[in-house]
Parts: sequence; C-alpha cells; structure tokens
Amino acid sequence: MSNGTSSALNSEQDLDSIPTAQGGLSRLAIACLKRAGVPVGPLLRRTGHTPEVIAKPEERLSVRSQITLLDEAAIALKDHSIGFTLARDFDPRGTRAACTKAGCSAGLPTSPRVAA
Repeated sequence: MSNGTSSALNSEQDLDSIPTAQGGLSRLAIACLKRAGVPVGPLLRRTGHTPEVIAKPEERLSVRSQITLLDEAAIALKDHSIGFTLARDFDPRGTRAACTKAGCSAGLPTSPRVAA
C-alpha cells in the first residue's frame, strides 16, 4: 500500500477476476424499480441485461454489469443508500430453494413460527 489505497479496492482486474455473480441484488433492484413505477426496459438495455435474463434466477450476471445496474437503479430511484434499501426489503425465505441447491443448510427454518 505505497500510495495509501489498497490495490484490491482500485484494480479493475479484481472485478474481472470474479466474472459472474448470482445476480440477486440486480433482481431485487429491478423489483424495487418496478414497484416505484420506473420503466426498467431502458435501464436494462443501458446495463447490458435483458428481461429474460433477469427473470431467470438461475442465470448468472457479470459482476461489472451488476454494479452498473445497481448504480443506474440508485440514480433512477434517487436512493444513494440502495444497498440498505434492498437489504431492508429483502426476505431471505424467498431464496431458500436456490440456497439449498447451492449447498446451504437445508435445515433453515421457513417461517418465524418454526424458528420459535
């Protein structure tokens, strides 16, 4: 860290070294945009996504395109804290099937009543 900035934080190659992500944040952002009445078609075109890809939760998205989509969504929603907004509105029980397929614990509770 000779210049005071971590190379892990400022290298574009780092984003390319993790080429894809599950795209959950992008899909949450699109749902948020739709609820707010923001047209998502132009945003998807600008970020290199299609409605068909967003509609398929098993389809992976490039990390770079997901970051671009989240930036565009934050601008469209005038929400500079979009990550917190998406986390607040997120219900992890909706991803249980995908999580189980990915190898997460299959014993996660499915409702507050079961967990109590």
